[in-house]
Amino acid sequence: MIAVYDFGGGTFDISILEVGDKVVEVKATNGDTHLGGDDVDQVIIDWLVAEFKKDQGGIDVANDTMVMQRLKEKLLKKLGLNCLPYRKPKSTCRFLPPMPPVQNI
Repeated sequence: MIAVYDFGGGTFDISILEVGDKVVEVKATNGDTHLGGDDVDQVIIDWLVAEFKKDQGGIDVANDTMVMQRLKEKLLKKLGLNCLPYRKPKSTCRFLPPMPPVQNI
């Protein structure tokens, strides 16, 4: 049995898979549409803003829309998620590398 987590763009999903004899069977799947990638991004951004405030003597950039937008863009780029369909042509997108295939199933 393996668990596959997916933070997606706006959902958090988990699937339980059973692997064996060249067959992968989904045993269970469930998710939360109110928790996911956007929420995780925001938690990371909030943490970065708090750390900046601690390191820079109380300077709070949370209300500076330009700083917050640039921070989110840099975070998504660092995570390899900078290819939103409305922002860049597909040919310029950089995706996370795919997982290698499972051997000896």
